Amino acid sequence: MRGLLLGAAALTLGITPAWAQAPAKKPVVIETEQALGIRYLYGSAEAASLSRQTYRALTAYALDKVNHRPTDAVVLAPNATVEAPGFDGCGRKKDLAVIFDADETLIWNIGGTRWLGEHGMTFDAKVWSWWEATGAQKILPVPGAVEAVNALKNAGIAVIVISNRDAASTDVPTGADHWKATAAALKAAGFGDFTQGENMFLRGTGPDRSNKDDRRRIVSEQYCVIAMAGDQLGDFSQLFNAEGLSPKDRQARAALPAFDALWGNGWFLLPNPLYGPWDKAKLEDIFDDAQKW
Repeated sequence: MRGLLLGAAALTLGITPAWAQAPAKKPVVIETEQALGIRYLYGSAEAASLSRQTYRALTAYALDKVNHRPTDAVVLAPNATVEAPGFDGCGRKKDLAVIFDADETLIWNIGGTRWLGEHGMTFDAKVWSWWEATGAQKILPVPGAVEAVNALKNAGIAVIVISNRDAASTDVPTGADHWKATAAALKAAGFGDFTQGENMFLRGTGPDRSNKDDRRRIVSEQYCVIAMAGDQLGDFSQLFNAEGLSPKDRQARAALPAFDALWGNGWFLLPNPLYGPWDKAKLEDIFDDAQKW
């Protein structure tokens, strides 16, 4: 994603994709279905305040756990189901940690979103790969996120990033070292140093590579995960993204007692009106005749 910088960055890397040369429809005019969401997320005081509110709540919650160590983590156990949810234990020897998503949780992809919007696009995998590779200096930290991360680190809590950015890419010259571009973006935003496989876990290859459960499992085996933050329900459990779930099904799952108790109490959700499983819902999936007026 991100402004006209993608074209310039492609030239710098010695490759000029055809899409990078295409003129924008109109300068700074977003003509996609995401336009309203872009205005809200990146331009409204309301979204910024919600983010700060969420991060202050997360910080207070996590710092309290330093002095009141929990028995259970907030990562679902491997055999957890909707009917019988269970959580990993927190052994006394495990260090405390908080898991964060990256995109629209720690960082705003504001430059890439602008580029796509100006070119009448919502998402393109190859454009996104170039954005990941070249947009490190064109992101912004989510309001409140830097302060929260710094407070956690100062309290001795490990900060872990699990993101569905790619660890490696064949679409850009960064290749197997593609993860370093995301590490650079996080550092540029003020979050410090990250290394793939240590405190950052980006997605690999395969049909189920967007499923974060296995990566959460790796982290949970080493740490007592006291909190998680994300902008999609899949940042907390893949149970919310099971195939065939309707919008109402997802709402019902998120409201089940075992999960409902975690919102703001171990699980912290950031606003994202730009993309997610919900954006494929049809109006008839949302409105019931019982509420027709």
